[in-house]
Amino acid sequence: LAKLAVNSITSAHVKGMLAPLWTTKAKVGRQCRQHVEEILDWAVGKGYRVNVPNPASLDFIKFTVAQPAAVGMAFVPVAEMPAFMKALRSIDKPAARAMEVLFLTASRLQEIEGLLHGDINMVAGTITVPTSRMKKLKVKRPAHVIPMSPRVREILAAVPAGAATDRVWPQGTGRSLARLVRKLPCSIVPTLHGTARVTFSTWSNDLDPAKKEIVEFCLAHRDPDKIAGTYNKAQNLAAKLERLTAYSAFCAG
Repeated sequence: LAKLAVNSITSAHVKGMLAPLWTTKAKVGRQCRQHVEEILDWAVGKGYRVNVPNPASLDFIKFTVAQPAAVGMAFVPVAEMPAFMKALRSIDKPAARAMEVLFLTASRLQEIEGLLHGDINMVAGTITVPTSRMKKLKVKRPAHVIPMSPRVREILAAVPAGAATDRVWPQGTGRSLARLVRKLPCSIVPTLHGTARVTFSTWSNDLDPAKKEIVEFCLAHRDPDKIAGTYNKAQNLAAKLERLTAYSAFCAG
């Protein structure tokens, strides 16, 4: 697509790009689709594409390209999590500490991998994830504020100081985490995303099935009620802190 004029790109071009990726590298395919969609939206705004739909938009592409089959997110079983985290804490590397923060905040990888010193407020005891690092949605939403459990505070307090725009973790931490998670003791080969999100969600829902909304607050999921989501911008810090602190204690054994 790089050699084509933006006003000449059609659904056939996008389909040709995505078809081989959808079945072999679904994540790469999704990222490529998002990049092309953003570029073509920019082209529309600049007047380079006129009166034509964006062939890379999700609403358009789902009717023209077969979607990849859903793949389960392998995760550390809840019962194995304390031993898994004990092994993780024994590793004295920045990647190990980044992984602890990832799991104990139930975050997405890009939210913690790209963490900046300016995102951390040690006085308030919070991490603020800007919308730019959150999962992309069509609707705008506020930044996600994560209250820090005592263990997360301890980890981040020990990180060398830096400017507000400096990264907390070294460049390439995401790749280091992907390698490290496969080396830790577990009955399966877990994924980072599954362990950070699914293990926490499973533990939390088993702990208190009547308060599923707390899990959704911690995971920063969009409110399924669009009207309620439009008006409710509460961060629910107290409820999130209580649940994340209890999860940290569980993971510590």
